[in-house]
Amino acid sequence: MTYNFYLNRNEKQRNKVSIFLYARENGKTICLNTEEYIETNGLSIKQAIDKYWDNKLQKVKSNYIGSLELNQYLAAFKLHIQNFVRKLREPNPYLSFEEIKEQLIEKTKPQQIIDFHTAFSQFIEIRKNEVTISTTKKFKTLQNILKEFEKSTQYKITFKNIDLMFKDLLLNFLINEKKLATNTISKYFDLLRTFLIWSLDRKIHSNTEFHKFKLKTVPTDIVYLTPNELEKLYSYDFSNNLAYERVRDVFCFACYTGQRFSDVSNFKFIDIENNIWNLRTQKTKEINKIPLIDNAVNIIQKYEQQGLSKLPTICNQKTNFYLKEICKLAEINDKINIVSYKGTERLETEKYKYELITTHTARRTFVTLSLEKGMRQEIVMKVTGHNDLKSFKKYLKIADSVKFSEMLNIWNDKPTNILKIA
Repeated sequence: MTYNFYLNRNEKQRNKVSIFLYARENGKTICLNTEEYIETNGLSIKQAIDKYWDNKLQKVKSNYIGSLELNQYLAAFKLHIQNFVRKLREPNPYLSFEEIKEQLIEKTKPQQIIDFHTAFSQFIEIRKNEVTISTTKKFKTLQNILKEFEKSTQYKITFKNIDLMFKDLLLNFLINEKKLATNTISKYFDLLRTFLIWSLDRKIHSNTEFHKFKLKTVPTDIVYLTPNELEKLYSYDFSNNLAYERVRDVFCFACYTGQRFSDVSNFKFIDIENNIWNLRTQKTKEINKIPLIDNAVNIIQKYEQQGLSKLPTICNQKTNFYLKEICKLAEINDKINIVSYKGTERLETEKYKYELITTHTARRTFVTLSLEKGMRQEIVMKVTGHNDLKSFKKYLKIADSVKFSEMLNIWNDKPTNILKIA
């Protein structure tokens, strides 16, 4: 059986040309709709085909916007059909063409049309068993924001109209109406992209325009505790306030292990063997063996002696509230200049360090101090469970300051503080 793409030249809608895959065998043809198309962009159908379609290579030309994603989809569609036919014939090499045609048409039949928000709700419900509770909340927040966007702009979101105009309108809404920072907006677009890929893979829609959405992020300041600040917090006497003492201990334990607050909250002492924490992470469900340093072991033993089977954690929101009070008492009060962006507007605010401490500061503290102490980057990533360098890169700038300082101290006759890292 041969497979070739053809364009529908008799399109009733003059602004686009549909792409079909023809499967042929012994003079018989099966016509399969890929549900993709080429926009004419003001040209006639013949002009658009000549300009944007390479019939010899069976692909869209590079001068067509979105050609890379569209060609990837077409190649995957063709391979999917080829594999489907091959599997049909494996047990029955003499399966008739008509039987194959019937199953192929059924295989590629468009599914019942589902509106955007119904599909989004289904996506959240299905994925809630695969992702963390916090991730589910983020998707629900995004859906509520999109409904607010519809009411504010009178722009009814459908899968078909998610295009660059939609992106521009949504971006303007998030900046001017919701007053969100640039990086927060970028995170919401990433969540939207995740849903659109999921729904595209399930043939709920065939719109690939969202691949063109490109948003920039800006570097952010990483707040972490210095070695002196961590030691000051660890040794501070909170014996007159049990709640503060417990929150401090849980936070320091996270600083010494580098794990997410969700994993520290689920941690049970039975998971320890020879001072190694056998952690099944909540996010990836993978087993990660975490060596426990002396201070982490001391914290565990403290609560084992009190008859507890796990660390005395409370919810993330209350922990963050207490942490700011605790760090204020421990005099972690350096002033920090925070720079953020809302669109092109640069915003600067000065805050005390204790105001910026959250549960995630513990993970950042572990990564940064480990790198500064000379632990190899790949080992730190193994301990923290970072699977890719992209999310890890933000820590490397801080570690560079130590690299430059140590290099100058070693190669110069005397230490110098001349070079500073921005």
